[in-house]
Amino acid sequence: MSDQNYVFSGRHSVADYFDPDKNPPLPLVEIPDRLNPFRKDGVRIYAKMLTCLPAQNVKSLPALKMLRNRPDAHDKKIVEASSGSTVLSLGILARVLWGNEDVDAYVTNKKPPESLNMLRFFGIRPCLYGGLAQQEPTDPTGIMCRLRRKAAQNEDVVYPGQYDNPNNWKAHEEWTGPQIFKQLPQINIFCSTVGTGGTGVYLKSQKPAVKVVGVFNKFGDPTPGPRHFHGFHTSGFPWQGTVDSRIEVSSVDSYRMSMRLSREGLIAGPSSGEALHGLLEYISNLEKAHGLDQLRDEATGDVSCVFTCSDLPYQYLPVYFQKLEAEEFPRIENEILLQCDQNRHDERWILDARKAATVLFGTGELGSRQKAVSKTASKDFDLGKLSPAQKPPTSRSWISHFRGSVLPSVLVLDLRSQADFEALHLPGSHSVPLEGLTSSLADGDLFGDAKSVHMVWTQIQKKFDEPRVARRLLSARDNHHTVMLVCYNGDASKLASSTLRARDYEAFSVEGGIEALWVEVQVLFTGGTLAEGSGYGPLDDTQYGQYSITAEDIIARNPYLFNVSQLAVSNWTSGRTGPSPSRSDAFVMNMTRFLDDALCSDDSDIDGAVFTHGTNSLEETAVLFDLLVNCGKTIVAAGASRPVSALSADGDANFFQSVALAASPASRGRGVLLAFSNRILQAFWATKTVPTFPDGFGQTAGGSLGEFLNNMPYFFNTPSLPVDRHTFDLKTVSNHESYPSLPKVDILFAHRDFDGGLVTDAVKRGAKGVVVAGTGSGAVPTGKEEVAAAVENGTYVVVSTRSPYGASTPSLSPTYAKSGYVHSLQARVMLQLAIASGFSQKDVADLFEGTIRDATLPSFIYGV
Repeated sequence: MSDQNYVFSGRHSVADYFDPDKNPPLPLVEIPDRLNPFRKDGVRIYAKMLTCLPAQNVKSLPALKMLRNRPDAHDKKIVEASSGSTVLSLGILARVLWGNEDVDAYVTNKKPPESLNMLRFFGIRPCLYGGLAQQEPTDPTGIMCRLRRKAAQNEDVVYPGQYDNPNNWKAHEEWTGPQIFKQLPQINIFCSTVGTGGTGVYLKSQKPAVKVVGVFNKFGDPTPGPRHFHGFHTSGFPWQGTVDSRIEVSSVDSYRMSMRLSREGLIAGPSSGEALHGLLEYISNLEKAHGLDQLRDEATGDVSCVFTCSDLPYQYLPVYFQKLEAEEFPRIENEILLQCDQNRHDERWILDARKAATVLFGTGELGSRQKAVSKTASKDFDLGKLSPAQKPPTSRSWISHFRGSVLPSVLVLDLRSQADFEALHLPGSHSVPLEGLTSSLADGDLFGDAKSVHMVWTQIQKKFDEPRVARRLLSARDNHHTVMLVCYNGDASKLASSTLRARDYEAFSVEGGIEALWVEVQVLFTGGTLAEGSGYGPLDDTQYGQYSITAEDIIARNPYLFNVSQLAVSNWTSGRTGPSPSRSDAFVMNMTRFLDDALCSDDSDIDGAVFTHGTNSLEETAVLFDLLVNCGKTIVAAGASRPVSALSADGDANFFQSVALAASPASRGRGVLLAFSNRILQAFWATKTVPTFPDGFGQTAGGSLGEFLNNMPYFFNTPSLPVDRHTFDLKTVSNHESYPSLPKVDILFAHRDFDGGLVTDAVKRGAKGVVVAGTGSGAVPTGKEEVAAAVENGTYVVVSTRSPYGASTPSLSPTYAKSGYVHSLQARVMLQLAIASGFSQKDVADLFEGTIRDATLPSFIYGV
């Protein structure tokens, strides 16, 4: 059954869906003026969309009527001679009505394979016959007479006989005609390809003045579905008594009009195009004979016409391109790609660096390239006095360094040029350079340039067919070896792996090319406890500094570094031995500029950075980097609480974990990080809590971001940044008058009997701002008047809390800014950058208090 919303449910839901009496009338749609050249003459043309029937073709109505009148066919073989639509409908409806799956279609052997496969898709068995494709119903040697005899001789066979079964035309008399007349009672002309005449019979019975136009194929030029007049005129159906005019249409005109209909949104096949073309030709003849006015409706003055859309174009698409001119179709852009790269691609054949390393080396450890530490050290520069135009020292030359070799069960083919192969390649790989393939081909986007794709694909075919390469490939296949393709960025390798897969090889490509097999991490080496040793022996962990080791020494002590990254080292120790040099703001600002250039420049290929640092002021440097270097790449602070000479030195592990963290894609978008004692901390909240314990750093808010498991980073949450974190423009800060230093900001520790005059003293000594580590939640216990006076005189004052955790909350009547959850050390750096960026006192208050003020002050507004 169906409801008023045409929801079909119950045991007979699909049968009800196919019942025209339980459905609304099929759409009647006026065609656009672009298809109707007579619209200006008052001619209205409507398409009866019989393609909206459940089976999407006109023949489902006769099929339903014929089967309903042969209930004995419910368990018998049903056979029909059909070009497609009738037997499709019979096959579908036999299942819908009775569950009968035994339907045979007798089809000309001239039918293309896709048409035969469509029958098979619907569970209908194609039975081919030779000779004429369109045979006449009365031909005694034709297929229809043979089927008639077959059914007469075998009681288990039912032949509906669409060409002589009266229920065929009566279906249209019962359903199609009444629908059209109800929808358009002012109809003047009805046009259809000649089939049965049932629609015309009904229309003339209701309105004898209706003109019925019958459209035929031209003899010898068939369009699928309609018939030509020769031979069909002997049909016993009543079409001859209803047709007033007969029009013949060529197949080319039928297909062209079908395409025009479909392009205008009335998707219809060639027989539909034939009907419209025939109608337009009939109207043209009427107009020439001055006969249109005789048909006009007295009330509207219009001539209303209906033609039938009886089929869809999809199964005939190849024929459109055979019948019509190439100029009638849009040109295919990049048509050259149809001559190449036709084999399948599969994402499973494209390996990321870790998976590729597993295939290549039997482990997920990546290859690495170690940078030779530059002979030019920072001692040759006055690092504290570099101008913005100068660059700190570094060198970016790399040398190959691999741990292990490619497994013998893997054949590695390197498609890059011979010169690039010699400069760097996987051990045991084979150079098979493709002519014309360079790192800059198609600006690095191979698949964005069709000609380049064709060129590279062609070269791949030639290369793989060369005897030397072909022998290696055959040997790999015979020995069940894997083939790994590498190139510059992975694109050419994708083409190559697709080619080899089509030739039955197990082939993979590396996403990102050969460079992806290494992660590049920049190390800024400033020494620190992790590089310092004690002359007093391994028990000393407080008086160390008698000697130090170099970056090269640390890397040599950490051979596993090369499993996670390649390293470039920039030495910032000033050539000293002993304790790490003083880290002035000017010194750290130049490190900041170096990092920004190394990581954030347009041509940067660095994935992340690690800086070593003494733990005395590590969090201050880390937060400065965090607020100034903002291109999403990870920067990690590496330090140690115990010297390299101690019994339980922690520097090597912290340094390794810092490099692993900087190299990990999962670390991006989290700001500057600290790797300390197996914990991952966010620099914005980090502070030193214990001087000599390995677990010497904690977070003032938020907790750890993650931990190291087997020395590899594991994050507890997806990437996010602190809500109070504000980034600053490095160029603006560098142009401040205090550069290369930063505006002077002092920290004062509040206590009982605090002397507010200390703020004034700090200003007298050159401070542009003061951070007061207040009591409780950011209180200044005494000396408020002096602090207020300093603010009045233009001094920037921010009050934090001296407690290690918790917030300095905004005041209802603020005199100075409160730092919220920002710790005193971080607040000092933020205030320095705000002053250098030209912030006003109000801007500074909004910077520190904005988010926490919005969250807390409503409590007072609503009287909580």
